[in-house]
Amino acid sequence: MLKKLMVSMVLIVLIMISQLYTFANDNLTLSDLGIADRDIKKYE
Repeated sequence: MLKKLMVSMVLIVLIMISQLYTFANDNLTLSDLGIADRDIKKYE
């Protein structure tokens, strides 16, 4: 019983970490796009 609980807890933590990681990556790409847009507007 305890083993099953531990395994499920570990799985939940891993899923949370992976979601946070993908969310951070999305933010990085969005900010990169924003910077690129600003640079393009500057040169026009």
